[in-house]
Amino acid sequence: MGEVKIGIAKENAFHEPTVYYLWECPEYIKNEVWGELLQLEDNTNDIKMFHCTWLVKLKEVCEKHNVKINLVQ
Repeated sequence: MGEVKIGIAKENAFHEPTVYYLWECPEYIKNEVWGELLQLEDNTNDIKMFHCTWLVKLKEVCEKHNVKINLVQ
Protein backbone atom coordinates (compact mmCIF):
# COMPACT_ATOMS: atom_id res chain seq x y z
CA MET A 1 0.00 0.00 0.00
CA GLY A 2 1.55 3.33 0.91
CA GLU A 3 0.79 6.97 1.13
CA VAL A 4 1.43 10.07 -0.95
CA LYS A 5 2.14 13.34 0.83
CA ILE A 6 1.85 16.60 -1.10
CA GLY A 7 1.99 20.25 -0.12
CA ILE A 8 1.00 23.50 -1.78
CA ALA A 9 4.03 25.23 -3.28
CA LYS A 10 2.36 28.09 -5.15
CA GLU A 11 -1.10 29.62 -5.45
CA ASN A 12 -2.64 31.91 -8.06
CA ALA A 13 -4.30 35.27 -7.33
CA PHE A 14 -7.51 33.44 -6.33
CA HIS A 15 -5.62 31.34 -3.74
CA GLU A 16 -6.03 28.19 -5.82
CA PRO A 17 -3.06 25.79 -5.77
CA THR A 18 -1.10 25.80 -9.02
CA VAL A 19 2.08 23.98 -8.00
CA TYR A 20 2.50 21.22 -5.44
CA TYR A 21 5.45 19.75 -3.55
CA LEU A 22 5.75 15.99 -3.67
CA TRP A 23 6.99 15.16 -0.16
CA GLU A 24 6.52 11.38 -0.13
CA CYS A 25 5.45 9.00 -2.86
CA PRO A 26 5.98 5.26 -3.41
CA GLU A 27 8.23 4.61 -6.42
CA TYR A 28 5.60 2.54 -8.22
CA ILE A 29 3.13 5.45 -8.08
CA LYS A 30 5.78 7.91 -9.22
CA ASN A 31 6.75 5.62 -12.10
CA GLU A 32 3.16 5.17 -13.24
CA VAL A 33 2.39 8.90 -13.15
CA TRP A 34 5.67 10.37 -14.38
CA GLY A 35 7.54 7.33 -15.76
CA GLU A 36 7.54 8.41 -19.40
CA LEU A 37 8.67 11.90 -18.47
CA LEU A 38 11.46 10.54 -16.26
CA GLN A 39 12.68 8.31 -19.11
CA LEU A 40 13.20 11.41 -21.25
CA GLU A 41 15.40 12.96 -18.58
CA ASP A 42 18.48 11.80 -16.73
CA ASN A 43 17.38 9.14 -14.24
CA THR A 44 19.05 11.07 -11.41
CA ASN A 45 16.25 13.63 -11.68
CA ASP A 46 13.46 13.16 -9.20
CA ILE A 47 10.02 14.73 -9.08
CA LYS A 48 9.95 17.19 -6.18
CA MET A 49 7.31 19.61 -7.49
CA PHE A 50 4.52 19.29 -10.03
CA HIS A 51 1.96 21.50 -11.77
CA CYS A 52 -1.68 21.15 -10.71
CA THR A 53 -2.58 19.54 -14.04
CA TRP A 54 -0.68 16.41 -12.90
CA LEU A 55 -2.92 16.11 -9.83
CA VAL A 56 -5.68 14.45 -11.87
CA LYS A 57 -3.32 11.70 -13.06
CA LEU A 58 -1.87 11.30 -9.56
CA LYS A 59 -5.38 10.91 -8.09
CA GLU A 60 -6.33 8.32 -10.74
CA VAL A 61 -3.24 6.22 -10.10
CA CYS A 62 -3.61 6.46 -6.33
CA GLU A 63 -7.27 5.39 -6.51
CA LYS A 64 -6.32 2.47 -8.74
CA HIS A 65 -3.76 1.27 -6.16
CA ASN A 66 -5.84 2.21 -3.11
CA VAL A 67 -3.23 4.73 -1.95
CA LYS A 68 -4.27 7.77 0.07
CA ILE A 69 -3.14 11.31 -0.82
CA ASN A 70 -2.53 13.56 2.17
CA LEU A 71 -2.20 17.32 1.83
CA VAL A 72 0.48 18.41 4.29
CA GLN A 73 0.45 22.03 5.41
